[in-house]
Amino acid sequence: MIEIGLIIGGGVGFHRFAKENGLNPWVWAFVPLVAYFLGAFVAGIVLFIVAPSVLEDTLVLGAIGLLSGALFIGLAYLLMKKTANNKHLSQESDSSDILDHNLDLE
Repeated sequence: MIEIGLIIGGGVGFHRFAKENGLNPWVWAFVPLVAYFLGAFVAGIVLFIVAPSVLEDTLVLGAIGLLSGALFIGLAYLLMKKTANNKHLSQESDSSDILDHNLDLE
């Protein structure tokens, strides 16, 4: 149940942030879902390689999946912030290049 709240809460938060920063909000709203399952999958593969006996304990496996999913959602959030920042910087440089281009006629 915590996983569902984490995914839905992340989707709503990502949607709002993307909308405020001029990114595609619906694409970014689905990113937490993909990031959560990717994180749980990666954690499962790592556990299978490193400690296969942990895969038998569902409580520990669920906790590790939850933590790794939350970690990957956090990494996706940092990626989204960096993408928004790069978009703002490129928009600022595009407008300043147009103005500065006319001054460099020497």
